[in-house]
Amino acid sequence: MKTETNINKSIDPIDLDAYFKNNPNISESAFYIRNRYGYPKVIQVSVLAAMHYIFSKINEKDAETFLHEVITGEFINKKTPSYLLREKLLQYKIKRSRPTETTIFIAFFKAWNYWRKKETPTYFKDNDKTKLIYPI
Repeated sequence: MKTETNINKSIDPIDLDAYFKNNPNISESAFYIRNRYGYPKVIQVSVLAAMHYIFSKINEKDAETFLHEVITGEFINKKTPSYLLREKLLQYKIKRSRPTETTIFIAFFKAWNYWRKKETPTYFKDNDKTKLIYPI
């Protein structure tokens, strides 16, 4: 059975406030990223906060280390997933391309998964048509 969704439906501020109250780690992730890194040149604070929130549910220390590498470029050699992701994000900025949110999230999830498994990818392909990637 197919159901339709209203993409233009507005979010009720009361519902949004209740959601944030029930999930305080979302606000904590945004606060953490903004206060520690300001406005990183790599990508928007909101995306980084979302990644911090998602990855912290898996392993908070790893989330902070991985995102620190992506944001600052510190302690990275050119073969790490965090370096490849950082370079891809910087290329988007330089070329002024606007990848979809899905493309960005998949790139983060791939890099995170490789990083957690201590594997070395050769590159991240844009618009990957493979199955949905979940962080591990």
